[in-house]
Amino acid sequence: MSLILIKNGTVGKADGAFRGDVLIDGEKIREVGPCIEHEGAFVVDAEGRYVVPGGVDPHTLVSLVSAG
Repeated sequence: MSLILIKNGTVGKADGAFRGDVLIDGEKIREVGPCIEHEGAFVVDAEGRYVVPGGVDPHTLVSLVSAG
């Protein structure tokens, strides 16, 4: 399985946000926490970015309007 570790982002959850990490195993979120370490995972630095695990519903219709 391919492991992806997203580190140092602002992680948004239903009960608030915190600075932390998200470990993804294949297509599933395996762990969400303040300081995750996992050998062999591909690491993505999310410093200064928001990470919203499971936050985008693929059935949501989004309208993008060009400003110009």
